[in-house]
This record gives sequence, C-alpha cells and structure tokens, in this order.
Amino acid sequence: MRERILQRRRGWGRVGLDLTPMTDVVFLVLTFFLLSSSFIVQSSIPVQLPKARSAQVQAEKRLLVSLNAEGHIFLNRRRILKKDLSKELSRQLAAEKDLFVILRADERVSHGSVVEILDLARTAGAARLAIATDEKK
Repeated sequence: MRERILQRRRGWGRVGLDLTPMTDVVFLVLTFFLLSSSFIVQSSIPVQLPKARSAQVQAEKRLLVSLNAEGHIFLNRRRILKKDLSKELSRQLAAEKDLFVILRADERVSHGSVVEILDLARTAGAARLAIATDEKK
C-alpha cells in the first residue's frame, strides 16, 4: 500500500506547462490587430502612380484628388472641372479643417498640371497636402 502512494506522488511530480491558453491569447490578439487596423482602399479611377521607396500610408480623414492620364480631375471619385475644384475644396475644408488632401496623379501627367492642382488646393485652404505613390520594388 505504501508503495502505491509513493508511486502516485512521484507521478504528480511531472507537472507540465499547458501552452494552449497562451496560444489562444496570441491568436486573439493577432486577430484583434488585424481587424482593427485600417486598410486604405485605392479608388477605382485608373491612375498609374509613380513609384517611390519612401511611400507611407496615410490613414487620416482625407480628400482624394485624382488626375488621370487624359487630364480629367476627380474629387473623391466624382469628376470635377478644374475651375470648380478650388471652390469645392474650400467648401469641404471649411466644414472640416483637419482634412488631409492627397493628390493621385498619373505618372504620365505633366509636372505643370500637378503643381497647378497642388496650388489650387493650397489656395483653397489645404494645409496638409500629400502626393500618392506606389511602393518601388
């Protein structure tokens, strides 16, 4: 009888660490961060962006100005004339001061057109401007 008790006690000495709860927590945290991160969806206007190594994702409230290869201007996916762009930007920037204006210009568009759009945005009251690029590989 005494031998059985000793054998049971020796068996209890092998206590292992169960990693299942820790693995569950790691997967829950990973899932949380994946679902809570913001994903920026590029607009459906066909623009071939220039490439840059220092590209950064901007995940703030923004106005998206697109300039395609044909020279058409879009404000948040809606086509707009160049003469109306400044007025529309002013209206939207007055409603919400902290908007980030991002210019998506096709790489085939002339530099002068890009500067002209940036100047229109600046005169409309945009304090925060950025130029969209694709990551250079």
